[in-house]
Amino acid sequence: MLTTLGQGIFYNMDLFDKAGLPYPPTDWQDRSWTMERMAEVARRLTTNWGAEDAVYGLVTTAQFHFWAYPWGGDPFKPEWYAHGIATETQADHPLVVQSLQFRVDLIYRYQVHPTPGEQSRIAQGGHPFKTGRVAMWWGTGWEYASLAEGAGFRLGFAPFPWKATNKTVAFTDGVMITRRTKAPEASWALVKYLTSREGQLEYARATKRPPTRQDALEPWVTSTFPLTGFTTVRQFEQATFGFLSNYIDNWAHYTINARELQAIQDREGPVMWRNEASPAQHMPVVKQHMDAVLREAYERFKDTRLLKDTRC
Repeated sequence: MLTTLGQGIFYNMDLFDKAGLPYPPTDWQDRSWTMERMAEVARRLTTNWGAEDAVYGLVTTAQFHFWAYPWGGDPFKPEWYAHGIATETQADHPLVVQSLQFRVDLIYRYQVHPTPGEQSRIAQGGHPFKTGRVAMWWGTGWEYASLAEGAGFRLGFAPFPWKATNKTVAFTDGVMITRRTKAPEASWALVKYLTSREGQLEYARATKRPPTRQDALEPWVTSTFPLTGFTTVRQFEQATFGFLSNYIDNWAHYTINARELQAIQDREGPVMWRNEASPAQHMPVVKQHMDAVLREAYERFKDTRLLKDTRC
């Protein structure tokens, strides 16, 4: 019943105009919009990197898998996605390492991305992107309303950049009924309403978030398009919905122990983002921690139906 849409790059059109730069394309099949081109654009948008008055060309996600997918890599193996349990990850795969090194390079080599400490300092003044101190923001499509509100600049949205692919992530959340419910019929009635066109339209009106039903999208598009600097609805729709050609649901929805794995990522990732160890040095350590979590879950659930499940 809920979707974040896919990931892409929000950008400050006013900063692009000030730098004399053309806007990124809206077509997800435009292979000229690459990771390297994004980095070059970010370089031209960055001023006074590291200083108190710095404007940064780009702020990105720190999630390992978000980076690995466009490089053609994946921290997890196919059987893990299929069954939710497995005996090991591939967190130190060369493609995963290369993708994470690119993020480190954006900070320390290209100097277009704030350090973790600098990003936290900017955030003290509000959302980093909305402060006007960040030209491009790696985000999800459902952020239109929250990023536009009070921003003071024209908002654009670009496709996810290409490397080997531009495979991206969409967070898609369902609604479930517990078998222990004391009101199964009322619960079912609620689920039917929440996922109906009427329910989805009301959800979008109340939250300003996009509905999941295609027959309920038009009112959200009509109300969201004016929040952007796009000149046509077609541009907005092409950039916003192009992710549907190549996306995957978030990895945490495939496993029973996402919290433990996420905690490892949140704890170990900053070691690389602070440049204390390179991804080549540190991802084997991450793999050890993640594999230990996976093995514990595997031993607990290997005799259940999980290993017999077929992925939909």
